[in-house]
Amino acid sequence: MKYVPHKYQEAVLDEMMEKGKLALLLDPGMGKTSICLEDFRRRREGLIAERALVVAPLRVCHATWPNEVKKWTCFKKFNVHVAHGKGRDIHRINAADIVVINPEGLKWMLENDHALFDFDVLYADESTLFKNSNSGRSKLMYRAAKDIPFKFILTGTPAPNGVEDLFGQFKVLGDEILGKTLTGFRGDFHFRALQLPFGLVWEPTKASVAAVTRAIAPHSVRLDALDHLDMPDKVLIERPITLPQRVMKIYKGLSKDLMVEVRQGLVVAANAGVATSKCRQVANGAVYLSEDGMAASEEGRRIEWMHQEKAADLCDLYEGLGGKPLLVAYEFKHDLSQIKMEVNERFGFTPRYIGETTKAEDDADLIEQWNAGDLPMLLINPMAASHGLNLQSGGHHVYWYSIIWNLELYQQFNARLWRQGQTEGVFIHHAITQGTIDERAFKALSGKGFTQQSLLRALKN
Repeated sequence: MKYVPHKYQEAVLDEMMEKGKLALLLDPGMGKTSICLEDFRRRREGLIAERALVVAPLRVCHATWPNEVKKWTCFKKFNVHVAHGKGRDIHRINAADIVVINPEGLKWMLENDHALFDFDVLYADESTLFKNSNSGRSKLMYRAAKDIPFKFILTGTPAPNGVEDLFGQFKVLGDEILGKTLTGFRGDFHFRALQLPFGLVWEPTKASVAAVTRAIAPHSVRLDALDHLDMPDKVLIERPITLPQRVMKIYKGLSKDLMVEVRQGLVVAANAGVATSKCRQVANGAVYLSEDGMAASEEGRRIEWMHQEKAADLCDLYEGLGGKPLLVAYEFKHDLSQIKMEVNERFGFTPRYIGETTKAEDDADLIEQWNAGDLPMLLINPMAASHGLNLQSGGHHVYWYSIIWNLELYQQFNARLWRQGQTEGVFIHHAITQGTIDERAFKALSGKGFTQQSLLRALKN
C-alpha cells in the first residue's frame, strides 16, 4: 500500500516540518509511527536529514517500527535496524537509515558514539518512559538527544499522574520549554510543598496546570481520536467478584493489622505500601508469604493459594463469548499460574502469554499469531507490554484480571484494541473483588483520568 496521510496527519506533518521540535500528543491508533516515517521521508527528500534514531520500549522496537516500514511501499526502501542483543553491531547500525533502540541500549550507544555516525532526527516513542527526569534512562536520553537537531516525543497519555510528568518528557526537546532543573520547574510553575509523615511532597496548584499548559502548547500538537476517526464503541463492564467468607476474613485482618496467619505461615507487611500490594494479591486469588514483611526473592518465594474466583469468572466470560478471542491483563506471576490452570481444566488448552521467553522476537511472533486470529486467548502483563503494540486485528474483548493503579498503563493497554483499524465495538471487562482495594483502584483510575483529560482538552483548544 502507498501511504497517503489523512487530513489530520498532514496537519501534524506540517507542524513537524515547521517547528523541528514537537510533542505529538496523539491518541493511540492515530498513526504516530507512520507520521514519523513520512516526516523522515520528507526530510531525506529535502536533504535536511539522513539518519534517524528511534528510542522505544523493546517490544515496540521489534514489533512496531519494522512492521510499519514493511506495510507501506514508500517506506520499504528504508534500512531499519533494531540495535538490541546481537543487533548491537556498529557496522550494521552505520549502514541503517533508521536505528531503533530501547532506552537501556542508549548507554551502550553513548559509550560507542565515537564509532557511530551522527543522527539528524530523534523520535522518542512513548515518551512517558522519561517522565522521571532523575532516572538513569532519562539522563541517558538527554545526553543522546543533546546534539540532534530535529526532535519529537510521542505519547497519547502525557500526564497520567499530573503535570509534573511533563517536565522530564519535554526536557528531551530542550531546556527552554519547562526549564533546566526539576527544582526550578516546581518554583517557576507554582507548585506547593506539603510536609507529610513520610516526607515532602510537591503538589501542583490550579495555577501550575494553567502555566504548564501555556508553556507546552506552542511545542505540542494534540489530537483526539474521536474528533478525527470513525472509532468503534468502547464499553466498560464491571464484573463483581465475591470472596469466600474465609478469604475475606484473611483480607480484613491483613488490611487492618498488616499481619495475618494462613495455612502455610504468616503474611506480614512491613508498611502500608506492602500491605496494599498483598491485599491486591489476596483479591486476585493468592499471596506471597513473607514473615519478615519484606519482598522475598524469586527463588525463595512461597505462595498461599486463596481462591479461584477471578480465574473462574474469566473462564465464564470466555465461555459466554462463544470462543471469541480474549486479551487478558494480569499482574502477578501467581495470577498467570491460576489462569493457565483454570483455562486448561475448563477448555483443554493452555493460553499463551507475552514474555514466555526472553526473546522479543518470540513475542513479535505471538503478536502476529494473535492478529491472525490463531490465538483464543493472550495474556499480557501491562507493565511489560502496554505501549505501541497493534493488537486490534485479533479481538475486541479485554479482561482486567488485576485492577492496577497506573492510569497510563491502563489507558495504553486498552488502546491496544480500541484504536484505528478496529472493526468491532470494544468491551473492557473489569474483575472487581467486592469490599476490597479493587473498588478503590477502579475509582482512582477514573479520577486520574479526569485530570489528564482536562489537560489534553486545554491543549487541543
